[in-house]
Amino acid sequence: MAARLALYAFLGDGYTTTALAPAGGELSDFAALHPTKIIAPAALLAEAVRTEVTRSEEGPGSGGWLRRVTRLAPHARAQTNQRTIRDTLGGRARWIGSTDRLDAVLAERLGSVADVWPLPNLNLGGAV
Repeated sequence: MAARLALYAFLGDGYTTTALAPAGGELSDFAALHPTKIIAPAALLAEAVRTEVTRSEEGPGSGGWLRRVTRLAPHARAQTNQRTIRDTLGGRARWIGSTDRLDAVLAERLGSVADVWPLPNLNLGGAV
């Protein structure tokens, strides 16, 4: 039912593109599509945040001055983290919804990049 609604939305306006992925999709799929709206399982969104943590720990260079400055300046670190999450999700995400329930920490991290909205449960007759 949800896939059918997504396809009808795609056909309806002539401008929107809809990409449906099989279960077990990867983050590289997001980066390739550069979506502005994302509806994905919470596990995949959590993987994007974990990728951000891993990349920010690696930092630019191998222990250079830029890495030390980023570690000392919390605002610069927050901006780097936001940029990394945004790039992981394709660089243009403005709206994120999850097919599963998001925990508060994950929603907050994603909320620093885009608007995060809960989706109605379509399987239980929720409104679109």
